Amino acid sequence: VDFDHVASIDFETRYRCNLSTHGALRYSLDPSTKVLLLSWRVDKGEVETWQPHLNPTIPARLLKLLRDPRVLKRAFNYSFERLIFLNVLGISIPIEEWECTMALAFQRSLPGNLAELGEAINVEGAKKDKRGDKLINLFCKPRQARQIKPGSEHEFNDWTTHPKEWEEFVQYNIQDVVAESKIANILLKFPIPAIEREIWLLDQHSNDEGMPINLEFVKTCWTMVQSERKRKIAQIESITGL
Repeated sequence: VDFDHVASIDFETRYRCNLSTHGALRYSLDPSTKVLLLSWRVDKGEVETWQPHLNPTIPARLLKLLRDPRVLKRAFNYSFERLIFLNVLGISIPIEEWECTMALAFQRSLPGNLAELGEAINVEGAKKDKRGDKLINLFCKPRQARQIKPGSEHEFNDWTTHPKEWEEFVQYNIQDVVAESKIANILLKFPIPAIEREIWLLDQHSNDEGMPINLEFVKTCWTMVQSERKRKIAQIESITGL
């Protein structure tokens, strides 16, 4: 498919659900997950940012881009952005309209971690940034104080508690879009066969649909494994005396 424009997109969200242990789908479905920032850029234009606390309605110009099938939506590890759009904002965007910068990197035998990829191809803004990590911890995760109850108005830091750091956070989000755009432009200088795109789309649809499995069979196998493990350990103890 030939697209008329490319929209590079990056979210910052806050959450109670642990993304690394629960995965993007459960994370996006968790009631505590909330959009803090959304920055985007069309082609090589200026980066724009939506801050929902200033305007709860998604900008009409952005919504038009998202609904336009002639606009390619691009993100690093795109499935996160797609699921946040779908399950937090209620905006469904077909997989065919997405391009994943992480997948582009993997297809070229480069790291799938943004910081490591930035180091590998020398893109400023994508390299590991301790300040960026601190801002993520400050605004995206609940406060650690034991006296703060989940769901209370003081559970998270925000633009009212840390206004100076919030402005840094906005710039961090903008810089991510710029860096990811640079990375994509570099990676696309090294073309790959068109069939790789078809394989990637098939893989993404497979992930969405899932695969049927016989749960009773799996549970029975697991029970057998545990039983056989005990038997083997007992056998080893008998033979070795250890």
